[in-house]
Amino acid sequence: MLSSVVFGVALRLLVINISHWFLFLRVTQKKYSLLKIMDICQFQIAFLMFNFTISKLPSMFNSYLTHTSSIHHYSTRSSISGFAMPSVRTKIRQRSIKYKGPFVWNKLSTEIKNLPSVSTFKTKLKQYTLDSY
Repeated sequence: MLSSVVFGVALRLLVINISHWFLFLRVTQKKYSLLKIMDICQFQIAFLMFNFTISKLPSMFNSYLTHTSSIHHYSTRSSISGFAMPSVRTKIRQRSIKYKGPFVWNKLSTEIKNLPSVSTFKTKLKQYTLDSY
């Protein structure tokens, strides 16, 4: 009986400490403008896609992704600056850069996609991501 009461108190203290830790992390991330791990991944994928659109990648990547405008010869919602999403059947394939790249890029606003330089793109993308917290 006593051990279950002690266990209950210990469990409550552990939950309180974990919730304080997550609150501390959230405040620290905002204070120092730090991105979460998943957001860093998305940031790097978007940066790769930006480099692809301005032809800063090696020439072997030129045919790796397909612009939507090269598929349709008429105007569609994503034909301006979007990429075609390949069809995938497995979760593993959904994690590939060929799928994830267009997925992340097509979610970005046109304002961010059309920025003129790499440095402004990185700054605006980071700010856009931090504003979503």
